[in-house]
Amino acid sequence: MLENKDEYFKLVRQHIVDVLMEFTVTDDKGNEIDKLIGVVSGGTINVDSGSSVRRTASLSITPTRQITNINEKSLIWLNKNVSIRVGILDQRTKKRTWFNQGVYLYENASTTYDASNNLLTVDLSDWVLKLDGTVNGQVGGMLTTVLQAYDEDE
Repeated sequence: MLENKDEYFKLVRQHIVDVLMEFTVTDDKGNEIDKLIGVVSGGTINVDSGSSVRRTASLSITPTRQITNINEKSLIWLNKNVSIRVGILDQRTKKRTWFNQGVYLYENASTTYDASNNLLTVDLSDWVLKLDGTVNGQVGGMLTTVLQAYDEDE
């Protein structure tokens, strides 16, 4: 990390800004499954204090490597946690400074990977989806259980 705020201002005000995004994918136990670094070609990361889901991200990324396998143990699967970091290259020192953007979940099943163009498109939301039951764009149902307060006498 940089020493003071002036160094941060110099970093983001460079004439040539080289930005990469890093996705670290983990399972529910925190085990790292995959790490993907790429150039963002479009999208947004939003923070909205008026919404129950505070942080959302909708991104199109050109990964620095091809994604070869898509299955339940790979980068693109609905039950994964995704930590996002943005890295900016300092043109003078050639060192990259990384900024954490939060931990997200796949919001819905619309994540796509176009192998011919090497383009990954994702929609992510923060962990509030785990609290309100909207994980992966579906609200899970709960069984209704009736408990008797007491047994009635005949």
